[in-house]
Amino acid sequence: MSNASMWTGRVCLAWTAAVLFSISTSSAMAAVSFTDNFTGSLNPALQIPNDPSGHPTYVMDNGTIHRVGNNDTRYYVSTVASDFNDCDFVATLTYNTTTSLGNDWSRFLFFGIGSAERATYYTEPATSLYFYVNLSSSISVNVDYRAGAGSTVGARQLTGFGTAPLGTSGVFQIEKSGDDITFSWDRDGDGTFDVSQTITDFSTKFPQLDDTNSRLFFGTGWSINTFSSFDVRVPEPATMSLLALSGLALVHRRRR
Repeated sequence: MSNASMWTGRVCLAWTAAVLFSISTSSAMAAVSFTDNFTGSLNPALQIPNDPSGHPTYVMDNGTIHRVGNNDTRYYVSTVASDFNDCDFVATLTYNTTTSLGNDWSRFLFFGIGSAERATYYTEPATSLYFYVNLSSSISVNVDYRAGAGSTVGARQLTGFGTAPLGTSGVFQIEKSGDDITFSWDRDGDGTFDVSQTITDFSTKFPQLDDTNSRLFFGTGWSINTFSSFDVRVPEPATMSLLALSGLALVHRRRR
C-alpha cells in the first residue's frame, strides 16, 4: 500500500470515528421525532410543568391537552430535549379555539422555540422566538422574540399573518432548515398553509438560544382553548450512521 493510500485510509477512519462518537454521545437527550395526539400517557419526549403547589398545569382529555383551571397565569408544555437550535426540524401544532373570550389571560396562545420558562411580563415566554396568538374579536398572529426573562415586551419579528374567526381550529408550523426558520399558519385546518414567513440568519439574530435552552413549547393561560396534536420531525441519526459506514467501506476498498 502506498503512503498516500495509508494517509487517506487514516483520514477516513478518523472521520468515521468522529461521526460515530458524535452520534453515541449526543443521542441521549438530543432532539428526536415524535407525535403526541394526547390520548393515553404523555409522550416521554414532552414534559408538563407543575404549579407552585406541585400539581400538573395541563391535563389530557379525549384527545386534547389543556390548562388545568383558570388561575390567571401561563405555563408551557415543552420538549425534554433542549438543543433544537442545533438541528433541522419541522414542528406542527394543532389548536382549537372557542367563541368565549374569557379574560385577558385566556386570549393568548404561544408556540415557539426557547427556554419554555415564564418571563416577568405577564408570564409570557422568556428567552424565546414564538408565535404570539391574540384571541380577541378574531384570531390574529405575529411572531415575537424575547431575549431574556425581563419585563420588556417581546420584540416583534414577523407580522401580516392575517386573521381567522374565533371558534375555529388551525395548525401552526415552525420549520428550521440550516440557519433559516420559517413560521407557517393554516388558518382553518384544511391541510394548506395560508401564509409562511422566513427569518434568515437564525443563529446570528437570536444568540441567546443555545443547546441548553432551545426547547419546543406551547401553552396558554386558561383551559377554554385546547391543543389536539403536536408533531415533531428531525433528521434521523441513521443518516449520519450511513455516512460513517460509507467511510468504513471506502477504507476497506482501498486496503484490498
